[in-house]
Amino acid sequence: MFKIGGEYLARSTDPVILERALSGGVATALIKYLLEKKIVDYALIVRSDGVTGGRLFFTRDPREVVESAGSICLSPINMAKAIRDYVSRDEKIVLTVKPCEEKAIDYLVKTGRVNRENMFLIGLNCGGLFDPFSLEKTMEEMNIDPKKITDIRYHDDGIEIIIDDEKSFRIDYVKGYEKLGQRDACKRCLDHVPKLSDVALGYWGVPVRTAKYTYTIPLTERGRRVLEEMLHSGLIEAVPAPPSAVEARKKIIEALNKTSMIARAKQYEILDKTGISSYLQKCLMCMECWHACPVRSEKEIYAWKKKIDPALWQVSVITYMYDKCVGCGACEDVCPVKIPFALIIERLRDLRKELGV
Repeated sequence: MFKIGGEYLARSTDPVILERALSGGVATALIKYLLEKKIVDYALIVRSDGVTGGRLFFTRDPREVVESAGSICLSPINMAKAIRDYVSRDEKIVLTVKPCEEKAIDYLVKTGRVNRENMFLIGLNCGGLFDPFSLEKTMEEMNIDPKKITDIRYHDDGIEIIIDDEKSFRIDYVKGYEKLGQRDACKRCLDHVPKLSDVALGYWGVPVRTAKYTYTIPLTERGRRVLEEMLHSGLIEAVPAPPSAVEARKKIIEALNKTSMIARAKQYEILDKTGISSYLQKCLMCMECWHACPVRSEKEIYAWKKKIDPALWQVSVITYMYDKCVGCGACEDVCPVKIPFALIIERLRDLRKELGV
């Protein structure tokens, strides 16, 4: 049934997974299946402590995977960095990734640090993550307990915040991003859908939130084959996505891209007026950005610290990261003086395209 690039509505047939899942539980069912069949050695999963926090952990136990089903964390979690630091080339692993994490892992693969054949990547649609402190503050100002938020969903006309699975309210994208404290890197991001994973999953396009289906797209032969095996084993059920669902998903992606372009233009304008050099002059050389970056290695970090002339430090960082930066914004999250390194690199890339050089 499944074809590479085909679009489907699928869901787990396990009643426990389906009850816990935010949509159709396909991600959880996939991870559980790969562990049970010994296709992977372990899984890297997220267990949320509410929407503003979550913890990464490795597990070999399918039961722990099911227990974490439905976890939602809207704060940044650096999956690619965890892979870089803790997974060897010989270990087989399954994990969920956002589009920016896909790109970081792809770079790690190309530089020989991890083995793509040993990773089963489940790509998730991403409308952006939020600064946890800003999100909590906004919710409290609105007399909403952040712990009672069960989901934040994206539609073609804005963001829907769901409380206790019953009440909800919507806010348009531009106002929503500012009011809810979305990260600057996420505001300008144009990579909302997975392209480099084995399977792409999400809820965008699912007709009704309560329908409990996952919008599912096999991206590789391995992803297609595993979904087919699960379907034949009765672990999932699936139907081709109807034209209305395909169109609905397309509209959400278009709305997100439009909002991202507006945000990108505003950030570029501020950067141009302030001047890149004004930002770089504030650098403390604390190297927090380098430790947070998912494509760096600790060995490189200490080599740079010893060799680079402080007078050339900032220019060296920008030059070295120019063709490596994946735009995740992890560096901007940790910078104590708020230097937008990822934004600067993106601006320089776009200027180069505009100038045709």
